[in-house]
Amino acid sequence: MDRIENVNFNRLQWCCQELGISVEGLARECKIPELSVDLARNGKPSFTFNQLRKISRFLGRGVLFFLEKGDVNPESVHSPQFRTVKNQKTSLSPKVRRLIENVERQRDIFLSLLDDLNDSDSPKFSPPKLPTNDLPKAAAITREWLGLKDEVDFSEYRTAVEARGLLVFLSNGFEGKWQIPKDDPICGFSLTHPVCPLIFVKKYSAPVRQTFTLMHELGHLLLHQGSFIDEESDFYAHSGKE
Repeated sequence: MDRIENVNFNRLQWCCQELGISVEGLARECKIPELSVDLARNGKPSFTFNQLRKISRFLGRGVLFFLEKGDVNPESVHSPQFRTVKNQKTSLSPKVRRLIENVERQRDIFLSLLDDLNDSDSPKFSPPKLPTNDLPKAAAITREWLGLKDEVDFSEYRTAVEARGLLVFLSNGFEGKWQIPKDDPICGFSLTHPVCPLIFVKKYSAPVRQTFTLMHELGHLLLHQGSFIDEESDFYAHSGKE
């Protein structure tokens, strides 16, 4: 099978550095001979199309990304929200980094579908103004904003939040690109956006833990108006914006 010329090895290396893996580790993950990596490093015809497609999928990029000339401009690749949470947790696993990008990509698809449908009836995000020095009052205002009367389960909380113009994702319980690994300390994250903020919640066997994460991330969006990613230990912190 023909090998592709002009693979931009610098872009390949940059993606690997972003995920915290070596190029050789990438080859092992994608089951590609290291000889192909060496050929690409030396600017020679290296990967077959199927190999490059496998690499692209693993790294969350299109095939053409690795055929373009020039270095990567991080600001054009990663959103400000992604860069914010990455700086908060510099040890994010490759799976969680890809997950954040996948979630943002799904929001872009969702918003483009709304534009195509010209859906003027879809919920618009218009957050209430909350006092930062009176958390019980802020909680009461938020419950009224969400239309919550009594204690409800996770699915009802999720529906109430999405009715206010946010997107809520719940991770898969089984292994795949939509799962936060069970041994990963990340419990959830929130990404601000002027039109459609989003919240991602790690799936637990006890739904009450999911509800806690959902409301915690909503608190970040409403009180701090920024993007955050949280480990379980952050929920019990008494400093900073926790």
